[in-house]
Amino acid sequence: MGAKGHLLTSEEEKLYYQKVTVAGIQGAVVGGMVGLAALAYGRRHYPYFQNMSNKLKTYFVAYATAGTAVIQGERVHFRMMKDFQEADSIAKGLRAPKSADEEFDWRDYVNEHRYGIIGLTWAVGMSASMVYLAKQRYLTMSQKIVQARMYAQAITLISLTATAGISMSKSDDISKKIKDGAKKPWEI
Repeated sequence: MGAKGHLLTSEEEKLYYQKVTVAGIQGAVVGGMVGLAALAYGRRHYPYFQNMSNKLKTYFVAYATAGTAVIQGERVHFRMMKDFQEADSIAKGLRAPKSADEEFDWRDYVNEHRYGIIGLTWAVGMSASMVYLAKQRYLTMSQKIVQARMYAQAITLISLTATAGISMSKSDDISKKIKDGAKKPWEI
C-alpha cells in the first residue's frame, strides 16, 4: 500500500525501494564524511576531542552517519509518496496537473525541509548564545555551555512548534478539499 490508498505496482515498489535506499546511502556517506571531518578538526584544535575515548569517537561519527542517512531516506520517501498521491489524484480526475509556472508554496518547502530547518535553528541558537555568553566574565565555561544549551533548546522548541504548525496547516488545506461525500480521515 502506498500513498493513502494507492496500490503500488511491482515496478513502482522496486523504484521506490531503490530510490530510498540510494538516498539513505548517500546521506550516510555525507554524514560520515562530515562526522569524520568534525572529529579531525576537533582533535586538532580542542583538548576535549584529543582526550575522547575510542568508543565516544566512534559514537560521534556513527551518530552523524545514521542521522543523515535516516533524514535523507525519509526525505526521498515523502517526496515519492507525494508524487504517487499526485499521480493518483490526477488519474482519478480530482485535480489538474501542476503547470511549470505554478506559484511556489512556502509551506511545501518548510514541510519538506523541516529537519534541516530545526537543525539549523539549533546550530544558530547554540552559536549565537555562545557568542553572547562569551562576554559574561563571571560565568565559568561549564555554566556558559549549560546556559547556551538552554537558550538553543528554547529556540529549537519554537522552531519545532512552528514547523509542526505549518505542516498541520498544510494538511488542513488538503482535508478541506476532500469531497463532502467521502469519509474524513477521523471517520475511518
